[in-house]
Amino acid sequence: LKLEGTSLEQALERLADARFASGTLRLDAALAAAGDCQRALVESLEGKGTIEARDGVVRGLDVPRLSRDLADLSSYDNFLGLAETALDGGETRYGQASGSWRIERGVLRADDFRMTLDQASGTAVATVDLPEW
Repeated sequence: LKLEGTSLEQALERLADARFASGTLRLDAALAAAGDCQRALVESLEGKGTIEARDGVVRGLDVPRLSRDLADLSSYDNFLGLAETALDGGETRYGQASGSWRIERGVLRADDFRMTLDQASGTAVATVDLPEW
């Protein structure tokens, strides 16, 4: 499966009924599965791939506001409200989000995800057990 120059927003909406991000998507995946029912297909899923999104917006995450609030941090109570403030609407532009993943027996593992946002950057790892989802 190869996607190049696809709308991330449209892909998320169609695949997951989600509307939390926009940008341009590139996906390259090689997958294989065998079975006579949905569960057997998911449990046998194997493969690998890469994903990259560029020049978009993450909705519901306000990193610039979080950055301003961190600069004004003056008490423990202010600290407790930081996450709530950052996740309470707003949006954050990003330049690039990318990583690779592999799936073995239906379990997806990603250990090199990177994202560059306005005023922040980050890395992430993930394990998604699709048969148990």
